[in-house]
Amino acid sequence: MNTGQKCLRYAHCENMPAVYWRSLRLRVEGASPLGGNEVTLANSEPAPCSLITTDQYFVNTMKISAFSDSHTMHRQVEIPDGDILIFAGDISNCRTSQDVSDFNSFLGTLPHRHKVVVAGNHDHLLAGDPDRAQALLPEAIYLQDKVAVLDGITVYGAPWQPKFNDRACDAFALPRGRALEEKWAMIPDGVDILVTHAPPAGVMDQDGPVCHGCSDLNDAIQVKQPTLHVFGHIHNRHGILNDAQTTFMNCNVQQGGSSLRSALSFQYDPQQRAISAC
Repeated sequence: MNTGQKCLRYAHCENMPAVYWRSLRLRVEGASPLGGNEVTLANSEPAPCSLITTDQYFVNTMKISAFSDSHTMHRQVEIPDGDILIFAGDISNCRTSQDVSDFNSFLGTLPHRHKVVVAGNHDHLLAGDPDRAQALLPEAIYLQDKVAVLDGITVYGAPWQPKFNDRACDAFALPRGRALEEKWAMIPDGVDILVTHAPPAGVMDQDGPVCHGCSDLNDAIQVKQPTLHVFGHIHNRHGILNDAQTTFMNCNVQQGGSSLRSALSFQYDPQQRAISAC
């Protein structure tokens, strides 16, 4: 996926080579990678940091739901029941509301056995001290450069994203280059599900003519090969892409105006490291 760096350096998605999009093997019949939503779910091909474990191991498939970028409108999001719920950042609005207590209360009403939260660039209240962030979200497993093993599924979460500009909401924003390389180097081997707020470069990261993804994250994914990468951040891209090693999921719920998408839901088999539709 190193060709994704071209999108970053030239900041125009139209510069992405066609071979890159072919390599992603878009599963939407007749869809263009530069237009519309890439929304399909196909079977995935199998391919020490802080550690949280649960005391049960399930060999059967697990139902997982994922969403992000609710920006205080979490109670309006339709979330299917399941075993694991993943939130990939932006609980808050950085300039108007930094309260996460209602989000935590909302999580407590949901039936999922495990609720994983990774912060985003709007979540300044969670920045700084991950232990304090976890204390603010007792209904969740808060992951900041941390692994959780949930019923046999290894999940790693990291909130970092490339710094955009001086006016942007910049919680967990770092300069491109070494600072981000060091964060992504912390991703351990053997991860089933990688959760970040930022997309990798060239993968559902386009906003207008500009791609905002991180090429250093691409490089880390090439090496670590998680089965699934869940992210958000870019509101006008949404859906699921399948590549030979990793399935990519932009699960943001912002559809424009006050309209919100539903959370994405899928089945995961930890023994086969396979993803399928519910």
